Amino acid sequence: MHIKNNIEKDVDLPKTWDMESLDWTQLMVKIRSLEFSYDRKSKFINELNMSVPKGAIYGLLGPSGCGKTTVLKLILGLLRPTFGKIRINGKISNHPDNNIPGIGVGFMPQELSLIQEFTVYETLKYFSKLYGMSRELTLSRIQFLVEFLNLPDPNSLITNMSGGQKRRVSLSLCLIHRPPLLILDEPTVGTDPIIREKIWRHLMFLSQRKSTTIIITTHYIEEARRAHVISLMRKGELLVEHSPQYLLNHFQTENLEKINMESKEKALQSMSSEDHSIYGALIIDTDFTAALMRRFTTDLRIVLSNIYFMTMGITAVMFVLESNSGLLERSLLTGLKMRFAISSTMKEVQWVSMVTTSTCMIYLYLSGFIWPLHGMPVLMRRLSLVMPLTLPLKALRDMLNKGLSFGDQSVDLGKGLRY
Repeated sequence: MHIKNNIEKDVDLPKTWDMESLDWTQLMVKIRSLEFSYDRKSKFINELNMSVPKGAIYGLLGPSGCGKTTVLKLILGLLRPTFGKIRINGKISNHPDNNIPGIGVGFMPQELSLIQEFTVYETLKYFSKLYGMSRELTLSRIQFLVEFLNLPDPNSLITNMSGGQKRRVSLSLCLIHRPPLLILDEPTVGTDPIIREKIWRHLMFLSQRKSTTIIITTHYIEEARRAHVISLMRKGELLVEHSPQYLLNHFQTENLEKINMESKEKALQSMSSEDHSIYGALIIDTDFTAALMRRFTTDLRIVLSNIYFMTMGITAVMFVLESNSGLLERSLLTGLKMRFAISSTMKEVQWVSMVTTSTCMIYLYLSGFIWPLHGMPVLMRRLSLVMPLTLPLKALRDMLNKGLSFGDQSVDLGKGLRY
């Protein structure tokens, strides 16, 4: 048919993608410091950061129970994070402009949620009405999807279908309205290799020709080499986020299945110190110093913090010197009233310097310099986000722990070191 031929003709696409071709300044999904718990005893998702550029195919890989489906539900707003931020198109997921839930997303869950008493045609038509599609567009989309996914007779009841057929119907429901964001939880499970190939070719077409952003989880790790970016999850943590070809080259293998990422420790040990996206090393770009100086001189919060600590220290020292010289008599009561308690209680300049310096320790604690954010109670973490050094220090800690350089797009330069 006409629609199908147009699509098949356009899907003359490469087998792999270049991650650098993506515009990393335009993120469809942006997750920072995400934490989630099903109970108060343990964290199921821990300190997860994820960046999905617009128009990218993003493969989320990992064993069963590592948190993939939970992350997808958090993106969709079906679950509320314990801590952290999720942004879709720069807005919270349930912002009206995102139309999520609604026409802004196509979601295929792991669990089948089809109405068993409906036929294929009735199911597709029902969802097309929910999306406000015209009758002509609905009929053309149904005709295409039935042929494309090799669905059973449109008049067949869902209840009489096999598991694989039901999954293909479920996939058709999230494709029918051509949403800008597709979230597919293991869409190729139970499909034969021919259908699986057609699905991936169509996803690649949507990504390149329609700028559709696709987040996909799969147990067939090898098929994920067609994604722009893949991330590997283990026990609620994101170990690595990079292109499939980069990982294949780095681990010197031709098969993604052979990449051993059983634990974070093994991953840390396996990375080369000569790499610019390595674990356990810090790569500083040539413009880092200039960027840091601009931040420290233009960020109003940092400027005011520096002025406060410098003024407090210098004022206290001056009052002590004048008091010791007999030029100024200040009692404790007067000092408290005038908020100069340090200079009123101390007689030696050395003690004044030590006390004023120690007041900065609270500032450093809350900024995550000594006490990592993920170890703080939730209330303190929320307070720490007000501190001007918190986000740069977190970016630095992430680079040391996860091996990201300042030039890596996964580092949130917008919140860390603002150029």
